Amino acid sequence: MAAQSATPLLKVEGLKQYFKVNKNFTVKAVDDVSFEIYPGETYGLVGESGSGKSTIGRSIIRLYDPTAGKITFDGQDISGRLTHAQNNTLRTQMQMIFQDPMSSLNPRKKVEDIIGEGLDIHHMYKTREERREKVEKILAKVGLAPEHAERYPHQFSGGQRQRVGIARALIMNPKLIIADECISALDVSIQAQVVNLLYNIVDRIYIGHISGIGAAALTGVGLFTPILMLLNAFAMLIGSGGAPRTAIAMGQGDKKQAEKIVSNSFTMLLLFSVVLTIVFYAAAPTLLRLFGASDTTLPYALAYSRIYILGTICVLIVLGMNTFITAQGFAKISMLTTVIGAVINIVLDPILIFGLGMGVKGAAIATVLSQAVGAIWVIRFLTGPKTILKIRKEDMKLEGKIIMPVLALGISTFVMLSTESLLSISFSSSLARYGGDVAVGAMTVITSASQLCTMPISGICQGGQPVMSFNFGAGKKDRVKQAFRFQLTLCLSYTTIFWLLMMLVPGAVAGIFTSDASLIDYTTWAMRIYMAGIFSTGVQIACQQSFMALGQAKVSLLLACLRKLILLIPLIFILPHVVANPVFGVFLAEPVSDIIAATVTATTFFLQFNKILDKGAGRV
Repeated sequence: MAAQSATPLLKVEGLKQYFKVNKNFTVKAVDDVSFEIYPGETYGLVGESGSGKSTIGRSIIRLYDPTAGKITFDGQDISGRLTHAQNNTLRTQMQMIFQDPMSSLNPRKKVEDIIGEGLDIHHMYKTREERREKVEKILAKVGLAPEHAERYPHQFSGGQRQRVGIARALIMNPKLIIADECISALDVSIQAQVVNLLYNIVDRIYIGHISGIGAAALTGVGLFTPILMLLNAFAMLIGSGGAPRTAIAMGQGDKKQAEKIVSNSFTMLLLFSVVLTIVFYAAAPTLLRLFGASDTTLPYALAYSRIYILGTICVLIVLGMNTFITAQGFAKISMLTTVIGAVINIVLDPILIFGLGMGVKGAAIATVLSQAVGAIWVIRFLTGPKTILKIRKEDMKLEGKIIMPVLALGISTFVMLSTESLLSISFSSSLARYGGDVAVGAMTVITSASQLCTMPISGICQGGQPVMSFNFGAGKKDRVKQAFRFQLTLCLSYTTIFWLLMMLVPGAVAGIFTSDASLIDYTTWAMRIYMAGIFSTGVQIACQQSFMALGQAKVSLLLACLRKLILLIPLIFILPHVVANPVFGVFLAEPVSDIIAATVTATTFFLQFNKILDKGAGRV
């Protein structure tokens, strides 16, 4: 980091630190070292083990009396005998994070007292409540929960103990921190949790195990996530908008109209593929830089993204057209599209990444090839003899009256998926700011767990959508109501059971995704907050998706925006300033938005349901 002042904060001149073993032998641990550190500057000492790095730090903070040389800190000479006032200034303005956390923490004291000892000595609080608040805030900042304050050092893992040491230094708000390899004891799996939300979990596992470059490659691939989400969003713009329109047309007995919708949707996906491929391929370097790619991670991000982008047409066909298979009632064929791609990816990844030594490029190629097979599978089915509705060449010419209603109906899903990247950035940036690495890692585990809830109910609603749309098109109101009741009961029952599981045994759930003790502890605390309102998502998704099944594009779009754009994202930034613990506030944003969105969505749906059914499909 560039210097911010012409006057150095710390100046070391000719520092020597000798240790006399006996009258015949003296260890010269540090011999004539000089350097300067300016305010706002990060300064690194590099050397092999035993070269004296730790000794220099201990000498500067005056744990050792220097043999010779001069140390000037904030304009004062601190290399000689220190006065009481100088010693107090040094202990408040300079702190050290030690390499071995266990040997630097008092085993007889609780964490609250270890962290708060400096506050006690220098009288830096007025009440015990203020002291407790400061300790809890700094615990949250280093990724530990408030209840950790009552524990002893031996009750923590190595990574957690190091966080306690870091908190002890930070709570004094010093001008200079001497960090003696302070992250060497942190849990490696916690550090790896920073990279998340990759499109394919198989790619993530294999890329993370590439020898020598695994972490950087994984980070690079993770930076591609926002583009990946947008590709998915464009695919589902057509898929989620076209499939219900197709089912409604089938329910009305208009097969020709239904086939025109399928064929027009296919053409639109091809056009999207061409435009998105050109735009994202050309803009990839700039976009990845904007997403945070560094000189180290950019090559891997670019290598993966450009190969993946070249396969955009396969991705869009698989995601976008597979919904039309489901809409016709071929659930097994639709499922096989996903299964075939996943199996091929699992097989190809190790062969291309490790066997042929292609690394990140191999992972991208494996994904594109698996998607290509899936695309061929989808096209062959929709042009083959078993499908009810076929993609026909004569129906592929775009017609405004066909494609515009598809886009209008699918826009809500497009908004939901395209805002996922913004939502992810909002959560990760806020948690990193207030809670550090462990909070971001906990969010990764929680997100993975929450997908076990949202994905099945989304699948239930996707399966129920063509049933509701068909009967709505056929004018069978009782069957539409019966389908909705079944869908709502199933979704609410599942999310309620899932909610109970999260409240009762969050630690066991977290243990499925990680074996790291510190992350499990933190996630257990955070998961109960984040998942507190997840039971309501069964109602929210069931009603919102039912609006789509009934062709209510505008209402569905508004409700899709309500939870994420209107409620959740603003609350992520507002609540940390309202509650005492900002990390708690970030996690609290989720259940608050869940419950409000579910209440508004359910109320709107039940007020409009009968009116929509009375109007009938012909008025949609």
